[in-house]
Amino acid sequence: MRRLAVPVPADQSMTRMRYALTVNVAAWPPDIARLWREALRPHGMLAELLAEFRPEAHAAGPLTFRLAILAEAFRGAGEFGDPPRLAGFDASFERLDPVDHDRLTAECPARVRGVYRRSPCEAHFVTDERHSAIDIRLQCFAAAALAVAGDGVMHDGRSGDYVLGAEAFRHAARQAARGSGSDRSTRSCVT
Repeated sequence: MRRLAVPVPADQSMTRMRYALTVNVAAWPPDIARLWREALRPHGMLAELLAEFRPEAHAAGPLTFRLAILAEAFRGAGEFGDPPRLAGFDASFERLDPVDHDRLTAECPARVRGVYRRSPCEAHFVTDERHSAIDIRLQCFAAAALAVAGDGVMHDGRSGDYVLGAEAFRHAARQAARGSGSDRSTRSCVT
């Protein structure tokens, strides 16, 4: 069982539907804000973090972006209205304790174990029903960008998939499309 570092406030039901992506990398990229800005653009998102950001200094909680969706970037993109808007997801970043890291490495599938073994830096990206389809899309592609840039592994808590390399962006596109089906609103829990 994977532990999730992002706390859920006591007043929220534990039955809340959550979507969690975990990314493990060897080290945090030196300028993750720039990485996200550059990596998300080809996927139709102009994303800018609202605050200076260093993973090691980010307390668990909302990660907020100013986000514009390019109108023809993906099917249905024009439905999200005029840019920019605030969007985001809950996130936490940690360096795993060696005992936890060894245990989690042993639990993951053999095909990703080597990557996992050299990747003790773990990021959690979480959305729930409070988040919009845009937040879910941002969550999926931000996780994929980190996994690719960090030569790491992305674990999808909903599907159980472990994803490596460029497959992370294809997985993000599938999951973002899945998340878009039920809620096309532009609201965000982080506005």
